[in-house]
Amino acid sequence: MNEVKSPKKPLLYYYFVAMLLVMLFNFIAMPWISEHQIKDVDYNTFVTMTEQGEVGRVEIQEQSNRILFTSSDEKTVYKTAMVPDDGLVQRLLDAGVSTTGEEIEQTSTLVSILAWVLPIIIFVALGQYMSRKMMEKMGGGGNSMMFNMGKSNAKVYVKSAEGIKFDDVAGEDEAKENLTEVVNYLHDPSKYQEIGASMPKGVLLVGPPGTGKSQTITNMIANALYHGKSVLFVAEKMAALSVVQKRLANIGIDPFCLELHSNKTSKSAVLAELNKSLETARVKSPEQHAAVAQKLAQEKAKLNFVIEALHEKRNFGESLYTAIERYEQCMAEKGKISIGRDALQNADEGTIARFEEIISEYVVAISEIGVYAQHPLIRYGGCEYSTEMRDSLKNGLDRLAEEYGRADEALNLIATAVGLDGNISRERLNAVSGLIDACGEDAPVINEILVTADFDAVVSKLKTLCETGKAYNALCTEIENGFDKAVLSYPAQSARVKWKQAEAKWFLPKLIGQNRLYKELKVYSKNPAAFKKSDVCPLYDRLIELSEKSEQIGQIIPTLNITGGILSGMATDWDMLSRAVHKTEAVYGAAASDRFSDSEKQHIMNVFVKCSPQEIAGCAKNLEAVRSYTEKSDRLAELYSVNTEFEGSADWLTSVNSVFKAISDNISLVKSKAAFNLADKRLCDAGLAAVSLAYKNGTVSADNIRAAYHCELYYQLALMTIATDKRLASFNGKQYDALIDEYRRTIKEYQRLTMQELAARLSANIPVSDGTSAASSEMGILKKAIKNNGRMMPLRKLFDQIPTLLRRLCPCMLMSPISVAQYIDPSFPKFDLVIFDEASQLPTSEAVGTIARGENVVIVGDPKQLPPTSFFTSNRIDEDNSELEDLESLLDDCLAISMPQMYLKWHYRSRHESLIAYSNMKYYDNKLYTFPSPNDLVSQVRLIRPEGFYDKGKTKQNKAEAEAIVNEIIRRLSDEKLRNDSIGVVTFSSVQQNLIDDMLVDAFAKNPDIADFDAKCDEPVFIKNLENVQGDERDVILFSVGYGPDENGKVSMNFGPLNRDGGWRRLNVAISRARKEMIVYSVLRPEQIDLTRTRSEGVAGLKGFLEFATRGTNVIAGRTDMFAKADDSLVSEIAKGIETLGYKTRCNIGCSQFRMDIGIIDPENPETYILGIMLDGENCHRSATARDRFAVQPGVLEGLGWSVMRVWTLDWLDDSNGVLQHIKQAVENAQHPQEKPVGEVKTKQAPVFETVEKTPVPNKATLYETADIAPVGTPEQFYLPETVPVIQSLAVLILSAEAPISRNALVHKLIGAWGITRSGDRTDKVLADVFRMIDKRITIDENNAFFWLGKQNPDTYDIYRPADIQGNRRELTEIPSEEIISAMTEVLSEQIGLSRADLIRETAKKFGYTRLGTVMTSTVEFAVDKAVSGGKIKNNGDRYTL
Repeated sequence: MNEVKSPKKPLLYYYFVAMLLVMLFNFIAMPWISEHQIKDVDYNTFVTMTEQGEVGRVEIQEQSNRILFTSSDEKTVYKTAMVPDDGLVQRLLDAGVSTTGEEIEQTSTLVSILAWVLPIIIFVALGQYMSRKMMEKMGGGGNSMMFNMGKSNAKVYVKSAEGIKFDDVAGEDEAKENLTEVVNYLHDPSKYQEIGASMPKGVLLVGPPGTGKSQTITNMIANALYHGKSVLFVAEKMAALSVVQKRLANIGIDPFCLELHSNKTSKSAVLAELNKSLETARVKSPEQHAAVAQKLAQEKAKLNFVIEALHEKRNFGESLYTAIERYEQCMAEKGKISIGRDALQNADEGTIARFEEIISEYVVAISEIGVYAQHPLIRYGGCEYSTEMRDSLKNGLDRLAEEYGRADEALNLIATAVGLDGNISRERLNAVSGLIDACGEDAPVINEILVTADFDAVVSKLKTLCETGKAYNALCTEIENGFDKAVLSYPAQSARVKWKQAEAKWFLPKLIGQNRLYKELKVYSKNPAAFKKSDVCPLYDRLIELSEKSEQIGQIIPTLNITGGILSGMATDWDMLSRAVHKTEAVYGAAASDRFSDSEKQHIMNVFVKCSPQEIAGCAKNLEAVRSYTEKSDRLAELYSVNTEFEGSADWLTSVNSVFKAISDNISLVKSKAAFNLADKRLCDAGLAAVSLAYKNGTVSADNIRAAYHCELYYQLALMTIATDKRLASFNGKQYDALIDEYRRTIKEYQRLTMQELAARLSANIPVSDGTSAASSEMGILKKAIKNNGRMMPLRKLFDQIPTLLRRLCPCMLMSPISVAQYIDPSFPKFDLVIFDEASQLPTSEAVGTIARGENVVIVGDPKQLPPTSFFTSNRIDEDNSELEDLESLLDDCLAISMPQMYLKWHYRSRHESLIAYSNMKYYDNKLYTFPSPNDLVSQVRLIRPEGFYDKGKTKQNKAEAEAIVNEIIRRLSDEKLRNDSIGVVTFSSVQQNLIDDMLVDAFAKNPDIADFDAKCDEPVFIKNLENVQGDERDVILFSVGYGPDENGKVSMNFGPLNRDGGWRRLNVAISRARKEMIVYSVLRPEQIDLTRTRSEGVAGLKGFLEFATRGTNVIAGRTDMFAKADDSLVSEIAKGIETLGYKTRCNIGCSQFRMDIGIIDPENPETYILGIMLDGENCHRSATARDRFAVQPGVLEGLGWSVMRVWTLDWLDDSNGVLQHIKQAVENAQHPQEKPVGEVKTKQAPVFETVEKTPVPNKATLYETADIAPVGTPEQFYLPETVPVIQSLAVLILSAEAPISRNALVHKLIGAWGITRSGDRTDKVLADVFRMIDKRITIDENNAFFWLGKQNPDTYDIYRPADIQGNRRELTEIPSEEIISAMTEVLSEQIGLSRADLIRETAKKFGYTRLGTVMTSTVEFAVDKAVSGGKIKNNGDRYTL
């Protein structure tokens, strides 16, 4: 082609125009602007401002006959006319105003800025205009240049006889420059955003091999479509796109997705797909969808409640699950300690930590004590220790030991004197001491009462008698202090009565009577002058009380039957009697005490009743010696907290001495015992006295006290937590299992209904046309293209003309980057979401144009897989190309700019964990969650070493490996069972690939049946190399290394692409393609790879992989065990319980962070597990959703061949034996599985949905109802005042039937009822009064007013009325714009998009007008503009849509 260039004016021309504009602006506009910045005031104002000091500077312009002056802050300039004023100068001087004649600046800051900025703006505007004109001449548009900036490579070409070359289309330098600009944007978008460039919001989805990228993309697409969004899915390779397309078809939305991957896409095929979408049946929306969704949410919440409750951190700082684990860990110590609930009722994390600290101190303390009962200082209770204290204690003990002999001898003498048999306890000693003290008193024993049956009653009377006698004597003494003794016999009782009688009389008899009585007592007073009349009554009271006590004494004495001189009536020595009673009580107490034997009691009675005072004195002396020792021992025991209480001890004194002697003999142990006592006190004060008691009783020791404490602590905490949490209190494992089963059924039902609901929503968007679409409408354009098979209509142009319809028919488009550029114009409406797959293989330069076509972007890929490479552009892919470098990918640049990232971590592809284990460990840091296999004990990655060599010098082939692989393919395809597994071959070089391909073709030629079978398979055998295998997968992968020792046994460290920097990525892709099994054919042994000869990561990875294939998962066991839970005691305890049933188990099965908790090994096949046990522990809790933990993960495991059983922690805590019996039954069921009926293998097909009949867009047209109006009166009557109510009623009648109605039409109907044909001022005046009284709304369209009923809302009016029942039509000018807009939206619903002219014409047709005049066109145009401004329709440039 030859470039055709248009003539252009010289650049100097444009600069001359710009300078001319600037000069005109400064000479004309600036003076005018400056002049208008000055405020005009009168001369009086000027004078006033001067006198008030509000003037700053003044300039007198005599030639202009004016005065310019500024305000005092000089921010404002004023002017005034000059007037003759001789005193002006003096007035200015007095006011201190500057009159230097300096010119006042008249231009404001704004004007100054404009003077500089406006010319620049003119230059920029002119430059933009010139740029736009240049772009238009080059055939571009507003979006022709990336980010509206940079140079354009677009040129206009005409046909040339020469062939088309890349250099003809775009220069190499320009291409590199644009690519650099794109990459720079990705690395530093901020500097481009400053000039208006923008990129869509995006997220990076990193998906390693087999993590469900395609399914996730399908889910994202379905979710976006469900919410009415448009999606553009982009993939470089057709294989990746086909996988997603197939998955979309499987959920029933294939009709709404348009695939345009290749630039060779057939136009007729695309039109056929669009026609298919247009004719897609309307799917019925499932009525039960919302109800099932609600049910699913409720079931999910119930399932999550238990797991959340089990694992949420509690107030005591641990989860319930952890508490039960701790309990199970110490289960052997159960019951040895019993902690009360009170101590744990409000225990928080701090409390438990404090308990733990106290227990730790206690364990240290008791480790020095040993067996508590055998400790010599068991009775030492001191908590403090110092060397000084220890020495003081030792001295005290030594002194006490010296006194012990005397005390012991004295006690023996007392025992002999008293007649006690054997040793004396502390209680017996106290009793004897009290008896000796009592008998030592100077008082007799009252023998008469010792033998009475009611001793206690008699003693009580005696005590009362003593108290009364003492009170009598005290009262006598008191009275005799002021009166003669004779007064004691005065008749006080009768005198008191006389006094009261006199008091009741009138004044004179009262005075006489009371004076007489007063004088009678006054005679007895020792001080008559001091005796007052007011003292009479108190004296009466004392005398009466004295008489009463005398009488009481006289009553008690005769009842006692005591002879002898101790009782002498009122003359009794009451103190002596009291001592005698006390002594008698002591004797009787000793005789009645159970501390003494009967013989001892009798002897005591004889001794203390009959003994002489000398004998009693001897006992008292000995008692002093005993008491001295007792008091000193008690003080020492109190001072040093020594327990000297010996309940039931027969020889107390000896026992006490032995305690003190033990302390004295083991004084060095005081320090450790004090430390123990302190720890024990803290333990008891904390509420853990039960722990102390258990240790002291010998139930626990230092070895197991902590475990016993933890067992009891966490058991009680678990029980308390369960009891107080409603989510757990009523838990039942069987009911929970049933809920899970129901939940899984609900998920399936919800998925089915959601697919139907999605299809229903998408099918509802497909417009239904009546076949009368305008030629310019999107529907008309598409139908025409379908009818003539797109003649003269390229797909790009077709898509550009039907953007809205295309979105409704196919809201999801599946394309490659090159097809996006070919078929989607940059001006095409942006997609809501753009999704890239395999972004690691896509150069950024090929992706940016696609990214710009979306509002949001999701980049999907794996940075650890193949990058873009020039290998893809070459037919030779072997080690000869190894010097070529990998290119930067879209994924790399997205990572570089820190785009928000999300990760897919669950690996689903490999049906045996060993297939992905090496890649996971080596390249993904074991962060992939992989599923263990029931035959986990055997690796499915095998290494086979054929006998042969690598022909390095000649063919660069490895025939031995090739023959072995071809033979294995033929063997598998010949086997009826093995042939169902698909096969793929991966080689390191294209040479080896071609060799195997040729050999397989020859083998197929010899076995046509096998070849035919393979050709008909859904997944036929593929043979690919490292560079092009990404995106493919098969059940069985046969891997040919190819490289190895040559014929002479020498091994070169050149492994082709593996030696490059990105070689490890190729290896990672290659070894992650297998679903079920991988067989590695290699004449090369891992030990033959010498890593000292190469630094290539790819070669090191190959060596490790060959070792892995040789030895299995043992190679990586050490790396993966780090992810196993170190202290999963609950799992271990359950496993131990299972082993008691006679089964062998393994725990934490798997190579990744996801593990099968327990596997029960099949007794008949030790290489497999017969049953897998899943707990509700960390594996379960780590799962993000209920669907993951209860549906997806068990489903995957069951798909891998596991028989899975759930064991619930709460069930195990409640009844572990019952759980074990359920496990045993599950194992037996797995050993004898029920045979399932054999049926036809069902292939996955697209779902079939219930459909409903397609109905056109609901017609908004309705009849125009007219009011039936009969003649009412004459024209003259119309103007009468009494007619106004009639006119009002008629107006309301018309509005009720015909509103909205134009004011003109309403006026003509009203005046016509009175025979008036034309309105005038008189009619308008009457109607104005009438209209004011009517409840109505008024809208104005251009110059026309429309009346609505008050209850009608113009904003929501959505019908139109073409004609009345007789077919009479209104003029378009008589129709409110709201009605016209309703018809207009109906037109756009039917025809999707129309030009302005066609929209006006099609809308008018709705009202029966096929030909339009200027007025009617103007009316509809007004409605169009109003609809656009009101948001009812959109103006997309040359086309209008809803």
